[in-house]
Amino acid sequence: MLSSARLQEQLQQCCRCLPRAPPVNPTLKEDLLNEPEDTTANDDEPPPSPVVAPAPPSKPVVTSSKPKAQQKEPVKPVKPAAPLITPEMVLQMDAPAVIATMQNAEYQNDAALMSAACKQLRVLCRKDEACIVCDKLNAAELICATMSRHVGAATVQQQACAALINLCAGESFGRRDRAVSSGALPAIVDAMNTHLEYPGIQEMAFVAIQNICFGNDAKGTARKEQAIKAGAFEAIIAGILKFEDTPSLLDQGSATLRLLCNKNQLLKVQAMNAGAKKEWLKSSGLLSARVGGLLTNRKSRNAHLRDK
Repeated sequence: MLSSARLQEQLQQCCRCLPRAPPVNPTLKEDLLNEPEDTTANDDEPPPSPVVAPAPPSKPVVTSSKPKAQQKEPVKPVKPAAPLITPEMVLQMDAPAVIATMQNAEYQNDAALMSAACKQLRVLCRKDEACIVCDKLNAAELICATMSRHVGAATVQQQACAALINLCAGESFGRRDRAVSSGALPAIVDAMNTHLEYPGIQEMAFVAIQNICFGNDAKGTARKEQAIKAGAFEAIIAGILKFEDTPSLLDQGSATLRLLCNKNQLLKVQAMNAGAKKEWLKSSGLLSARVGGLLTNRKSRNAHLRDK
């Protein structure tokens, strides 16, 4: 065992090996001792309020399954439907009734009814008194509107052209002018171009153009010019070429070209440039024998034609 003296000596040697603490600055020690106490802390300040836990969700409110009474909307008056009519009924009507049928929006999209209406106008207008009544009721405007609405319906186009023929026959140039202002000439040309394969439509269209453009009155030249502007030359020539082997179509088509050219050499050249043959434009007297225009008082060669 080590003696107490030897043990003390070893302890002193160990202590000498440890780093000594730096001497304390007496001034700093004095400053620390004299530093004032922190007065910012307030012992009287109340402690912070405790955080309140959120309340548990309330029970869902059960609503009644019965719906609330709804406010009743005012009942709108129902427009009465137009009476049911058939094409057979239209063919028994007088002029005002036919015109009223064509004016009714509920009937206007029915091609069969409109075809029957045009056919009945065609029959009625064989008499000049009926033409006067129909003209006062704007028949030409309704016919043209029907043609535009049913461009693809061949029966409508054929019967409409026939109605225009009789409406514009006779001595009244006013009816011819009103047909032009209603758009009859472009409508007829559209029918010819759309239904080139139907000879009945081509022939009716030829005669309709003749009757509308007939006359040497003050506006007669203007009517012819409007027909040419609408494409009548091209449509007529296409129709003749399609049915050149049919004498009646060749005759009527050639007569229509001659009427529009009106012995004007420049217009004849224009027609030939469009495809007309020179012999078609030679006068044959066909139209001059039909003073006042033509009437469709014969059955159509295509009475069997149906809209497809």
